[in-house]
Amino acid sequence: MNIKIFFTLIIILVSHSIIDAQSAFKNVDSKTKNFEFELGTFLNIGSEQFEFDGYLEMKTRSGIFSDIWFDQVDLNQDSDVQRYASIGFMKEVKNNHILGFGYANSMINLDESIHEIFIGMTLYSVTGMGYFDVQNKNFSVIGNFDISSIINFKKFDISIDGLLYGRNIDMFCRLSKAYNNGFSIGYIFSRERFESSDYKSFEKNGNTYIKEIPLEKNGFFNSIFIGYVF
Repeated sequence: MNIKIFFTLIIILVSHSIIDAQSAFKNVDSKTKNFEFELGTFLNIGSEQFEFDGYLEMKTRSGIFSDIWFDQVDLNQDSDVQRYASIGFMKEVKNNHILGFGYANSMINLDESIHEIFIGMTLYSVTGMGYFDVQNKNFSVIGNFDISSIINFKKFDISIDGLLYGRNIDMFCRLSKAYNNGFSIGYIFSRERFESSDYKSFEKNGNTYIKEIPLEKNGFFNSIFIGYVF
């Protein structure tokens, strides 16, 4: 999966986690619990992947949150381990209205580091967030539409996620179910941009050469995930 897509989808997950945490904090004595930790791991089986993801998240009653994620932890030496960390503030300003902002840092192994600032908002069933890549001066936008809450469907969650970056638009349709014991399972159908390559041969001075030409394509992908939150 493209690294930027992964990072922005994490932001969506974080925003929903903060909303849930704030709701839970309302029923807790302020003297006994002002913050909580959450640890989770996911197994992803997709069209071209078999990998583990994991995260550790800290949330406070005041709205401050911090987390760290690891993605693509598998046995394939050709794949890169991606690390994402963020810190920010997110608060419910009134019923079903959430505002948030923060700083995020992502890294593929030790070769590339991306610094971003982000700001987002949730209005009822719609979540939008924009983030700015400080180094490359790029701006991207994500959106999440919670279909389940609109149609009042409670058996499992249905949502559509969109990512706009540069001139590219990627779309994700997610079906998921979270259980009270911490287990979750889901299916994702997506249309994403991906990088590929083509090879062309040419002759020069009687010799034949092969040249690799990088290409950008769009394709459809399927993936299933199984997770557990401690």
